[in-house]
Amino acid sequence: MEFRIISINQLIQKTMTNLTAIADLRNVKLFYCYVITVANYSLIKPTRGNRGGLDNKRVLFYVNLIKNGKFDFDLSLIQVDPDGNIVEGHHRFQALMLCEKDIVIRIVPQKNLGQICNFNSGMNPKWKPEEAFNSADTAGAKVLPILKDLKADVCTKHKISENKLSACEIYGILVKDTKHFSSGKNSPTIDMWLNNSLFLSAKKKDFKKDLYNYGKMKYELKNMRDAYKIAKAVMDLHFDTTIDFDLSTFCNILSYDGFVLDKYNTNTIRAKAISMYTKYNKTKNAA
Repeated sequence: MEFRIISINQLIQKTMTNLTAIADLRNVKLFYCYVITVANYSLIKPTRGNRGGLDNKRVLFYVNLIKNGKFDFDLSLIQVDPDGNIVEGHHRFQALMLCEKDIVIRIVPQKNLGQICNFNSGMNPKWKPEEAFNSADTAGAKVLPILKDLKADVCTKHKISENKLSACEIYGILVKDTKHFSSGKNSPTIDMWLNNSLFLSAKKKDFKKDLYNYGKMKYELKNMRDAYKIAKAVMDLHFDTTIDFDLSTFCNILSYDGFVLDKYNTNTIRAKAISMYTKYNKTKNAA
């Protein structure tokens, strides 16, 4: 049996048809490549929630490559589903569109929005929680408009900048699990934000109360060296059903004279908070 090594260009050319007019991508073969001309750009649809944009740095980088003749033919290949939604290649599509160049597309099987978002997230390890938060809003996550309004109100009321109240913290308070406070592997993805059950949770009074109290705590802790660890420890206490701990009480305690938070590590703060809360309750009951 004889094997022949062919280049990617030869492979693409082998299955490619130059289309000057096409009415519906669903009428063409899967896994085949087609040339889309300027006149047919409207067939291609950027997926909702993508992080592109005409001022995106990566788009501008590709534009410069194209203008300098350094954008190879095979690099213009993007993947789209039979409805024309881009599965992979948003930035390259926008760059080629800006430069009014023909685009090579490869038709792949249908993908839902979550699959497309997760696929692109996995390709780019620099996908940040805030980008996932904003992209989920663009993608139509039902809970996001509520959370964005609440976040703005909490930050205004407690005089903290909006970038100090992260998407990870909001999600952690919403689902009552502080492991999501980290921007690492447990940080919320677009797919997680698209969960419709979050919408009902966000409308509950308990969540709103927790978020406003947390905002107060962030303000009180803004100059502390271990603010993140302290905040996480307090929220762990608040969500621990085995401990009778009240967050608003602790927030009041923060303003007491002599409570020098930066002298304590997380474990000491946990013990101190429980001790203070117990003492507060005894005083309250005695009265």
